[in-house]
Amino acid sequence: YAGKMTYYTPGMGACGVTNSESDWIVAISHEMFDTKAQGANPNANGFCKQPITIYYDGKSYKAQITDRCEGCAYNDIDMPKSMFSTISNGNVDAGRLPVTWS
Repeated sequence: YAGKMTYYTPGMGACGVTNSESDWIVAISHEMFDTKAQGANPNANGFCKQPITIYYDGKSYKAQITDRCEGCAYNDIDMPKSMFSTISNGNVDAGRLPVTWS
């Protein structure tokens, strides 16, 4: 997927996992997340706890899907600020950067 990466303050995610700023986790767009809904329980979503690989600036990073992002476009991912800082080489002021992931 090719989209944008942004950052947020993690907490209790849509998958029922409480995340912290130091976790390597992502929230994917609500539109994508909801395609694998398993009834009314978001914790049972098919995307929950799935690994992803993020590609940025010639490097790759591993993370896990644990949340859904209401403000994200379909291919976007949202992550903790510390993770965004590591991936973007400290460029947190950008706030939103192009990224690919699978």
